[in-house]
Amino acid sequence: MSGIAELQLSPPRGPIRAKYELFRWLGEPGWPRKYQEIWTIGDVGTGKTSALIDAIFYSVHFYPGSRVAVVRSTLVELQSSLIPDLQRRLAPLFENGYMDYIRDLNIIRVANGSEIHLFGLDTADNKLWGQQWFRAFIDQGERVKPQLLDLLHTRIRLQVRHKDTKELGSSHVKITANWDRGRDWVYKRVVEGATQLDKRGDLVEKELSGEVAGKKLPSHLLAIFSRTEENEELT
Repeated sequence: MSGIAELQLSPPRGPIRAKYELFRWLGEPGWPRKYQEIWTIGDVGTGKTSALIDAIFYSVHFYPGSRVAVVRSTLVELQSSLIPDLQRRLAPLFENGYMDYIRDLNIIRVANGSEIHLFGLDTADNKLWGQQWFRAFIDQGERVKPQLLDLLHTRIRLQVRHKDTKELGSSHVKITANWDRGRDWVYKRVVEGATQLDKRGDLVEKELSGEVAGKKLPSHLLAIFSRTEENEELT
């Protein structure tokens, strides 16, 4: 058994649920696929990390042979925080051997031939910047330099087909973030000049422009803003 049947990826209860579902499923068949950069920004307790882990799982399980990059500002933080969270949320897959974490290589191998490569930007080298990726995922994006995010977009080139629909999967970068100090680079990138898509302003989109290393930046960004009180499991 692979452990898939035992896997429970339940979203939190309350108003936060719709935002959680949107972030983890965007880019998949039946969901909008126009966005190349997708943010979830919010308070502690809004399910950002769990939604990111779910999206990572979908990207390797539904796309056999895919290769994705998971990034945080430092390798120590990645190994001490995000990886244990991922192992807990996807525990049946590790227990049944569907996923195998090889710590010395900073890789999680999946039985269907997919791989999750784990990077801290403090130690990232040509293993990150010299390869092509199907998708990338950044935890705590406010701690990543915008120039490195732009550079990462130039490496999202790998094309992989969905195991059921046989469609080519959409390539994108998904990012979690907390609001940092004042109107930092995240605010400028995500909010300034963006179009509000809902009445409350919790969903915005924006067109990006510019080039990195002679390559155009992705054209469409979507950001989802969440608050702790929207998660009924915490009240």
